[in-house]
Parts: sequence; C-alpha cells; structure tokens
Amino acid sequence: MKKIKLIFLILFITGFTFTGFTQTNTKQKMNTQTEFEKLYNTMYEFMINKDILSLGKMLDDNFVLVHMTGLKQNKKEYLSSIKNGTLNYFSNQTENIIIETDSKFVGQSKVSAAVFGGGKHTWNLELTIELTENKLIKKISASTY
Repeated sequence: MKKIKLIFLILFITGFTFTGFTQTNTKQKMNTQTEFEKLYNTMYEFMINKDILSLGKMLDDNFVLVHMTGLKQNKKEYLSSIKNGTLNYFSNQTENIIIETDSKFVGQSKVSAAVFGGGKHTWNLELTIELTENKLIKKISASTY
C-alpha cells in the first residue's frame, strides 16, 4: 500500500510540474506573440507617418534593411529614404506574425506603398525581422508572399 501511495505521489508531483511547465511556456509564447505584433504594427505606424525619430529609436545602430531586390540600406540610408520620399508607405494590414525564435519573427502584411519612384501599389509584403537582446531591430529582410 505504501508503494502505491508513493507512486501516486510521484506521478501527481511529476504531472503537476509538467502541467505548470507547459502553462508557463504557453504564456511566454503568447507574450512573445503580443510583443512582436505590437513592435511590428508600431514600426509600420512610424513608417506610414514618416516619424523618423521614433522609428530610429526602434532600430539598432548596426541596422540593415535588405530589400527584395537585394539592395541593402543601413539605418541612416533607410531613414533618409523614408524622409525624402524615396520610400512612401500609406497603409498596412497585418495578416500574420510567425515566431521563429525569441529574437526573430516574420510579419506578413498587405502594404500600400510607392517606392523608388514607382507608382502606388499594394504588396503582399513579408518582412523577416531580427532583434537584438534589447529588442531593437537589427535586420529586416523583405520579400513577397
């Protein structure tokens, strides 16, 4: 009888610990999802409003943007392109945020933009965003989906 109680106690404790672990991981994942969504949508808000100062605060000093053409822009070049109208963003409709790691995610949006002298178009834009330990954006790689 003592063996059965001991086994039951061990299983209960193990199950309780496992359940707690799972709930903690789920909560952490939900927090990460929420944080990434907020960061992503805030970034677009600043891009659309040409709020260069606020957008600049979100970017690491070593930031690089890799356009879908392969063109690379550092932080200064990217912010300047938004400010001078080379890159114009009009709206963003977020469709999906995919978490890859705790410092990397993919955002998929329908983005209305006019870039590099072209006309205004709506793009199915996919941005792979990499973050620093301090949650600053260190790299964005753009493509379509």
